[in-house]
Amino acid sequence: MINFCTLYPKGREVELYKDSGQIPYTLDKREDVCAKLVCCRASLKEAEKGGFSEKQFKQISMLLNNETVTGLIYIFKYGRQVDWFNFYHGGRHAYYWSKLYKFLNPKGKVYLKLDLNYDGCRLLSENKKELEIFEKAAKAADIVSVESEQIRKLCREFTDVDMAVICNGYVDNTDTEAAGTLERENCFITVGRLGTYEKATDLLLEAFAESAAEHDWKLKLVGSIEPAFMQQKEAFYEKYPRLKERVIFTGPISDKKKLYEMYSSARVFVLPSRYEGFPLVGPEALHCGCRMILSDAVPPVKELTNNKEYGVVVKTNDVSSLKEAFVQESKRAYSGEEVRNIIQYAEKTLSWDRICAHLYELMAEKM
Repeated sequence: MINFCTLYPKGREVELYKDSGQIPYTLDKREDVCAKLVCCRASLKEAEKGGFSEKQFKQISMLLNNETVTGLIYIFKYGRQVDWFNFYHGGRHAYYWSKLYKFLNPKGKVYLKLDLNYDGCRLLSENKKELEIFEKAAKAADIVSVESEQIRKLCREFTDVDMAVICNGYVDNTDTEAAGTLERENCFITVGRLGTYEKATDLLLEAFAESAAEHDWKLKLVGSIEPAFMQQKEAFYEKYPRLKERVIFTGPISDKKKLYEMYSSARVFVLPSRYEGFPLVGPEALHCGCRMILSDAVPPVKELTNNKEYGVVVKTNDVSSLKEAFVQESKRAYSGEEVRNIIQYAEKTLSWDRICAHLYELMAEKM
């Protein structure tokens, strides 16, 4: 039996549904793996609501309000019982944790998941001190992964660390019959923290307004709205009163079944972000059969569009480019066959079962 532990002290409830939670949750389905997530800020009650059993999750206390110290103490207590530790980000804490773990358990293995975006690559390429720390952490691990081929390509320009590509996936523990819906509205959809600089909601609204005369589609925006953006939202409706019926803010939807039904009512998912890592909403939208409009600030455009077969890429911070994509997608001929193909592509490449099967193969090579 392989004992696998994802140590993520700062993890909150939301991490249960991200890679930090779904990797141990999925690996634990295997007969020869016993996997769990260890964190401080999510509770067992929240974990059980997310489908975790008591043996798949452990809440610990944050010591001295310090993630590094908390991890070191946990490894000192339990490291000899763990065959594989999964750490995140190539910083100091990952290096210290790996060194202590390998000292206590020389046969133990480490999987380091970097979660890098373009800004992270830029920092490492320009800052020798941060690159040195990153390389120490990476070389102390047995498997190091990034989330997209584009990020791996960039990393090869400043480091010789061997990296695998382990994408992020979608949560599939809900009744998702709606994901196969072929009859859909002429509708664009976005999901995220609306109004943040990162998500470029301001640009999204302006581009849709400029394109609106050339099509009759709607735009649904799902998610919480930043308080500072509320005034901009109202100003948008004042400027474009005719779009009140076509630009719909739904509010946040935490229930996955309802969220997937919302994705499945739309034809195209839009993510015009100014910067991203590997957005989990991408695999979710593909799983529900949506085509993609992504900004070129999203590193996994290759993985999320199947090399642009299932979507288009627009320039970051460019209203005109996004407007053209809205018009282009609204004029396309949509078919049930394409929806099925997108869903099958997501299942083959971006389901956590497939992703973790690949990770397990990499682990087997190291054992």
